[in-house]
Order: sequence, then structure tokens, then C-alpha cells
Amino acid sequence: MELTDTISLALIMLPVLAIICGATVVIVRRQSLQHRGPSPEVQAQMQALGDVARRMEQRMGYLENVLDTEAPGWRSRSEAR
Repeated sequence: MELTDTISLALIMLPVLAIICGATVVIVRRQSLQHRGPSPEVQAQMQALGDVARRMEQRMGYLENVLDTEAPGWRSRSEAR
């Protein structure tokens, strides 16, 4: 094998190896980011949304109790629609 053949082979193999190494780095980086979980800002937003959902659920329970007292049978009328 001549020197020019060796250089040609190296010029072909280098980009292939660079692509394989680059793809491996991207995959490993993406997996490490996924295992970290949500950022503190996202966690705070999720906590706030959970609090809002709990308050809304509590308010709906209160309203259903009021409707049960003030307008018996309202559930069957609303489900008939």
C-alpha cells in the first residue's frame, strides 16, 4: 500500500469516525439531561399548578355541596344534557 493510498483511506475514515463520535456524544448528553429531571423553575411551576388544582377541586366540592342543599336533583338534570 502506497502513502497516497494510506492518506486517502485516512481522509475517508476521519469524517466517519467524527460522525460516530459526535453522535455518541449527543446521545449520551441527551440521556444525562433526561435523567436530571425538571429544573427548579419547572418544579416550582408544577407545584404552583398543583396547588391551584387542589384549591379548585376544593371549591368545586363546596359548590356541589351548596347545590345539593339548594337545588336537589341538579346532578341528574345536568347529566341529562
